[in-house]
Amino acid sequence: MNKQDIENKLRAIIVDRIGVEPYEVQNDTNLINDLGCDSLDLIEIVMDCEREFNIQIPNEDLSHLEAFSKAVKYLELHILD
Repeated sequence: MNKQDIENKLRAIIVDRIGVEPYEVQNDTNLINDLGCDSLDLIEIVMDCEREFNIQIPNEDLSHLEAFSKAVKYLELHILD
């Protein structure tokens, strides 16, 4: 899976979970500050990512997923091809 695949899948998860338009989720988007996610939204996005990418994301790593670009980088590092 390449970076573009990860971005597309993560963007789709965010759009589906919090009801924003795809164009609102950019590389510099902060899910909390820019899109209004609360902690429950973030946990649900993490759970969706765990299912989609078949990985486990520890609670202490949640801060790595608050910004879209950081989340993509985190997923890149933790997904095994």
